[in-house]
Amino acid sequence: MTFAGNEPSYQGIDMRETGAYATTNWSSIRSTGATMVKCVAVMGPGNFVNNGAKWMGLFPYGLLLKKPTSSVRQDYMAIDRRLGQGEQNNLLNTPVGSAVSSTLCPADTNLSGTTEGGFTASSSSTYAIDLLPLVNQKHALTGQVDATIDGRDRAWYTGPRFARISPDAALTTIFQSNPKFTFYVIDTNDVLQMKLDTRYLGELPSLAQFSAMVQSNKLPAWSKASISRYLDYSPGQPASTGITVDWTNPVKGFNADYAGFYSEVYQSTSGAGLRGPLSSIVSNRSFTGNAADGLWNSDADLASYIDALPGTNFFWRYSTITKASDGSGNCTGPYLSSNGGFGVYRSVSSLTSQNLASNWLGTDTLQGACRKMAGAPSPTANAYLLREMYLRTYSDKNARIYNYVANKKLQ
Repeated sequence: MTFAGNEPSYQGIDMRETGAYATTNWSSIRSTGATMVKCVAVMGPGNFVNNGAKWMGLFPYGLLLKKPTSSVRQDYMAIDRRLGQGEQNNLLNTPVGSAVSSTLCPADTNLSGTTEGGFTASSSSTYAIDLLPLVNQKHALTGQVDATIDGRDRAWYTGPRFARISPDAALTTIFQSNPKFTFYVIDTNDVLQMKLDTRYLGELPSLAQFSAMVQSNKLPAWSKASISRYLDYSPGQPASTGITVDWTNPVKGFNADYAGFYSEVYQSTSGAGLRGPLSSIVSNRSFTGNAADGLWNSDADLASYIDALPGTNFFWRYSTITKASDGSGNCTGPYLSSNGGFGVYRSVSSLTSQNLASNWLGTDTLQGACRKMAGAPSPTANAYLLREMYLRTYSDKNARIYNYVANKKLQ
C-alpha cells in the first residue's frame, strides 16, 4: 500500500485513476512523491497481571508490526516489538494525517539497500502470542508419544517470543464476543495515514478446539518421508530451492490449501544458564541495551527455570536474525531468513520438483553466518538454523490453522 497525499493506493495501483502506475518498483513510486507503509501499530484487549510481571491477551500497550526480512515485498507484517505506555498515549492522541515520532519506527533499508520502510529482524513465523501446554504429543518421525515435546520447549522460547499467560474468564468473554482491534498505519514520512477499527466476524475457536483437531487427525499432515527428507540434519541439509513433498488430507476434516517452507538463522550466546538483571551470580555486566533480556520482565518463572539449569545452556540473547558474513567477519550480507510456499488445490496432496522463489536455508548456511551484530558487547558464540514446513487450512469458522513441523541445528 502506498499513499499519494492522504489517499491510499494498493499493490502499485492508484485507486484514484482508471489505470495503474507505469511500474510497481518501489523506488519509482517513491520518486513520484508517494509514500508507503512503514509500520503498523495494533492495539486490542489485554491485561497485565502479577503487578505487570506477565500479561494476557494482546500486550496492553500494543504491538508494532513491520515487514519481515524474509519478505521481498510489503505484503504482510510481523510482530517487531511491544510498545511502551508513552508510545501508546502518543498514538491515541495523534490525529490522522499528523506526524508521529520518528523514533516509533526508525527508517530501515531493504535487502537491496533502497529505502522502502520498516522491517523487523527480530521476529519469525513462530512468534508465540498464546500457547497452552499440549501433552502426549507424538513425535513426527517415530509416531511415538514423546514427553520432551509436551507443551513448549521452555529453554528455547525466550528472546522476542515473550511468554504470556492464558486469558482469565473476563478477558476470555471479550475475545468470544468479537473483540475490537485498532490498527494505526504509519507511512515512510512518519505520518499517521489511517486509523482502522475492526472486529473479528464469527466465533474465534479456542486453542483447545485446535488441539482436539490435531489429536483426532482432522488437519492435513506431512508424510514422514517428506519430514525426514528436509528436516533430518544428520546427513547435512544444504540450502535448496527444489521441493518434492507429500502430505495426507484428513477424512471428514480440512484439506490443505497452502504448503509453506520457512527458515532462519538466529544469533545467541551460551553460558551457565540464563543470566539477567535479577541474577545474583553475575555482577560484571550491566545488562542494558542489546544485553538486556526482556524475558525477565515478561516471564520471571521461565527466567528462573533457565537460570537454574546446570552446565552450559544455549539461549537467545540478542533476539535477532543474523546476517551473512562477507568472508572477513563483516556483517554486510542479507539477513538470513527466507519464507516461501505454494497455494494448492484442496484435492492435491503432493508437490513434485517445485521451485521456491528463494533459498530454503540449510546447515551449510551456518558456515557463513555472521556472529556479531551491531551494538553487541562481544561476538556471539553461537548461531542456529531453524527450518519449518507447514500446511495451512481453514476451520469451519473461517479461521486459519497452521500445522507445522520444525527442527533446529545449533552451531
